[in-house]
Amino acid sequence: MMGSVVMRSSLYVGQIESNEVES
Repeated sequence: MMGSVVMRSSLYVGQIESNEVES
């Protein structure tokens, strides 16, 4: 379960960073 949370957090953070870079 902990692995799923970490993976989900990493994907979420990566998505935010990508959006900021594109802006």
